[in-house]
Amino acid sequence: MINEIEKKVIKELDSRTDLDYFVQISEQSENPFFLRALAISYNWDDGFSVPIAIADNKHCDLGVALTLFWLAEGIALYTKDIDPNEYNQQWVNFSQLLIDRLMQGHYQPGKVGFKPSINRITEHKYKKSNVPTVLFSEVVGV
Repeated sequence: MINEIEKKVIKELDSRTDLDYFVQISEQSENPFFLRALAISYNWDDGFSVPIAIADNKHCDLGVALTLFWLAEGIALYTKDIDPNEYNQQWVNFSQLLIDRLMQGHYQPGKVGFKPSINRITEHKYKKSNVPTVLFSEVVGV
């Protein structure tokens, strides 16, 4: 899953301020489990350069992409619970990138699974509102 070097990189997220280092690591990683762990541990207040690098990585599978989408709360953009404005344009761009790619089948199921933390009522609401199931369905990792 995640090797010792990758665990060390995750721990460095709190102490290193050089985001270019984490972007480079994200671009070069061949481990989707590491990409997911990095996305989960990342401080999203630091911007979207690292999440974009993860989303652009050819080893980013459907489970990792959905993790990014839900961590970014991209569903709020799709459901129009949050409107785009001058202050959230980076978030809008990132969320829209993921929405477009998820809808187009850019990300394929792979090693990483994903299960959104939503209840049946929310799932029913999404279905009733015609939210594409790819945005909120469970993905079983291989």
